[in-house]
Amino acid sequence: MVLQAALIVGAVAFVLAGRQEEPDYRAEATVFVDTTALGVDPGSEAATVRFTALARDAQSPAVLASASARLGTVSEAELAASVSVTANSQDRTMRFTAVSADPELPVPMANAVAEAFVAELGAERSARLQEQLAGVNAQLVEDEAA
Repeated sequence: MVLQAALIVGAVAFVLAGRQEEPDYRAEATVFVDTTALGVDPGSEAATVRFTALARDAQSPAVLASASARLGTVSEAELAASVSVTANSQDRTMRFTAVSADPELPVPMANAVAEAFVAELGAERSARLQEQLAGVNAQLVEDEAA
C-alpha cells in the first residue's frame, strides 16, 4: 500500500515536471502625453494624480470596446485580462503592456488599446474645447448686447 502510494506520487511528480508551461509573449506600446494639454506642470503632484487617472481611463470599458472593435478577434474581457497600463508623470509616458501565450497577439493588442485611448483622449479634449468656445461665444454675444 505504501509502495503504491509512493509510485502514484512519483508518477504525478514526473508528469508535472515533464509538463512545460506555454511561454508568455509580451509587447509594449508607449504613448507620450503632452502635459500642457492636460493643464498640469510636468513633475507636479497634480501631474502624478492626473496620470494615475489617465491609466485608469485607458482601461475603461469604452477604450476596451473600441480596441476590441479595432482588433475584431479579441474580446473586451480578454483585453482587460491581457493589457496593463502604467503611467509615468516624470517622463510623461504611458506604457501599454500586452501579454499572451499566442505570439501573434501582444503587438496588436497593445497597439489597439493605446490607439483607442489616444482617440478617446482626443475626443474628450475636443469636447472640452467646444464647451470653452461656446462659453466664449456666449460671453461675446452678451458683451455686444450690453
